[in-house]
Amino acid sequence: VKDGIVEADFLDYINDDKKVTYPWSMIDKITPRPHEKVQAMLAEDGFEDNDTITHITMPKTVNLIDSYAFWDCDKLKKVSLGSGLREVGDYVFANCSGLTEITIPDNIRSIGIQAFANCTDLRVIKIPPEVTFIHETAFDGCINLVIDCEEGSYADKYAEDFYERQAQMPDYSQDRKDEESDEENKNNGVTVPVT
Repeated sequence: VKDGIVEADFLDYINDDKKVTYPWSMIDKITPRPHEKVQAMLAEDGFEDNDTITHITMPKTVNLIDSYAFWDCDKLKKVSLGSGLREVGDYVFANCSGLTEITIPDNIRSIGIQAFANCTDLRVIKIPPEVTFIHETAFDGCINLVIDCEEGSYADKYAEDFYERQAQMPDYSQDRKDEESDEENKNNGVTVPVT
């Protein structure tokens, strides 16, 4: 605050343990024009593959999330996007396989390339009618997803195309179960003899 890097209300928000549900090291990852020192730290540390983040609530002061910001954060379960955002960018939540809940507010206008790709635990997403662009690959690999949207909206047309593409995709769920079972047996030292 004293150096003019952040505003006082932002600092108050960050210091309120009841509101902040993401680590301090992420603040400048999702805000534009981070301070040079923080930018260097984030370039070194990053957030991809983070296995500790479980919930994110973004304040209205966040107006940009960098591509790949939460890539492969497989423990991430719940995300509430803030009213300052206009888009969910490319690959932002891709491979967050544990993601089960996301709130897309009506200020969002677009959803980018593979923004939620392979979020396999995501069952329902409500997309407001204000969204006017969704990249064809935004929800690739979301095999259990139901898109809740207003009839006649852009999201409604997207959902029709999405379900058609999903119906054409092979079902690898049994293959995955077999692989997991094989790996579990291997890790537990169980050997099934072949006769």
